[in-house]
Amino acid sequence: MADEYSHPSSKSSDQQDTNLTTASTSPVSKSAYPTTLADLTIHSPDHDPNTASTSIYKTLHHLRKATLSIPNRLLSVLLDAEFIEALWVHLNEHSSLSHEAGRDGTWPLIPNERSGSWPLDPSVKITSQESYLIRSSPPQTSASTPSPLPSPSISTSHERERPILMRRQSSNRSHTQTQQQQPVSAYFKSTDGHVNQWSFSTRRLNLQPLHLLGTAGGGVLIDTTRRGKSFPDALRRTVAIWCCVWNKVLFPEIVESGACDFQAYGLERGEIAQIESRIPRFVEDCRGLGLDLQGLAKKMKRPVRCVWVVQPTMRDDWTGAFAQLSKDIEAERQKWRNMDMDVNVLVCCSASKVVAGAEMSDEGYIQGAGDDGEGWSRGLTARVFWEKKQELMDAVDNSEDLESLVDRLVTEDKYRSSYGPGSSVPISPTRNICVGSGEGILIDHDFDLVIDCNASNDEPKLKLLGMRCKEGKVRSKMMRERLPQIAARVEKQLRTWPEKKILVKCSSGKDLSVGVVLVILCCFYADDGQVSFPQTHVIDKQFIKQRLAWITSSKPDANPSRATLQAVNSFLIGPPD
Repeated sequence: MADEYSHPSSKSSDQQDTNLTTASTSPVSKSAYPTTLADLTIHSPDHDPNTASTSIYKTLHHLRKATLSIPNRLLSVLLDAEFIEALWVHLNEHSSLSHEAGRDGTWPLIPNERSGSWPLDPSVKITSQESYLIRSSPPQTSASTPSPLPSPSISTSHERERPILMRRQSSNRSHTQTQQQQPVSAYFKSTDGHVNQWSFSTRRLNLQPLHLLGTAGGGVLIDTTRRGKSFPDALRRTVAIWCCVWNKVLFPEIVESGACDFQAYGLERGEIAQIESRIPRFVEDCRGLGLDLQGLAKKMKRPVRCVWVVQPTMRDDWTGAFAQLSKDIEAERQKWRNMDMDVNVLVCCSASKVVAGAEMSDEGYIQGAGDDGEGWSRGLTARVFWEKKQELMDAVDNSEDLESLVDRLVTEDKYRSSYGPGSSVPISPTRNICVGSGEGILIDHDFDLVIDCNASNDEPKLKLLGMRCKEGKVRSKMMRERLPQIAARVEKQLRTWPEKKILVKCSSGKDLSVGVVLVILCCFYADDGQVSFPQTHVIDKQFIKQRLAWITSSKPDANPSRATLQAVNSFLIGPPD
């Protein structure tokens, strides 16, 4: 017999034993009526009065936690990956890009870190080589549209998992990337598109996608968002602002032709007016970075315009969504052809389908399953997920086994990172400063000094200088304490021999190491990239932004945290008043 739910004020004493009651038995401290969800409890007909009742709040909490489990998240990621694959196949069959620069006309796929990386197999990410696609052509299909496939329930066994065409070319490929094989990704933050916080980030210039769009003639930017929205603000607003600013900076003579028209992007008129009022300042900030704008314009070649697509709720609606996208792309191209011009088309793809209610209402499918991975992934990254996908899917039916497997894979990956070969990227226009990644001690005869932000000890014989910066919130404080010693050591080396090669490395190669290199560039290098003593520039925030642009131009995935930049600013120009 099903549990009964009624109010505790029911007059029947027989019913009161089986009804909802308040958690409190004190009529003085609490009302006899429940005032919060936590006050409600469930009594079954055979309820033992000596046993504690189950709170509805706790029950719902456990149900939601079970729904948002790692198995459901990973299976949801795979379903989103199928939509991306189907979209990619359709675009290459119906909306091919121009054949230029040795390309075959296929659409490059670019994930927006970090959520957008989960549903995209790294084997079809873009590399920074001339042949941008690792897989050079889409799979051949006989039909003009993707074949309909049965739609499984998320909660079912992995045996129902549909085949994914986006396979890795080699399962033995090393997880470390050389400089020539860096995967192209973007980092557009939703916070830069929030209402009244619209911004063009000089920290996140996203030059890699800029170069790629110019070479390919277009691209697909992948992102996801959690339930409640169709598109993340990063796609709908941040990217639109980014396109507008670069169009104005690199192609000022044609912006009046519609390259910066926000009306077509579906935003409210009031919001458009407020964003447009800030664009001149964003353009000025971009121009003030001292970048080679003429060179960037040659690489980008054409203005960028956006079109959007979101995964429909029903799989049967995919074909219609793809057809509408092709119409939108052609309409944008035709508008520019009418003006005897061309345009780079950026497809902004929200890869997760919209969930109207709670996750439990959609058989456990989680919209934006990869979002906020720090809170659920137990350290698992998108890269490790795709490398070990089959092994993970074999354990997906048992949550405990899967969690144990995830923990083991994360530990193994950290070990490989610690003792792997690492990687380094030279920072232009200097000829002797590099940023590296890898947690282990990198002994490289090509460098005269290695600064390891994570190493706990100095090793003079190995030319290693350890900064002793631990992971966590305290690392910025430790960085502040060590920067004076690091700067003094680097100055001594460069005064002795200005061409000495210096490598600065940290576990990610994107945060602490970038901060240390930024200090070195500000203190010891002139505008031409040569070592200069004494430094004649006035070091202020604008100067620091210019030197940071050197780093992000050379290493587009560099992403120093706010705490790291605050430590740099504190050392270079003093703490804020």
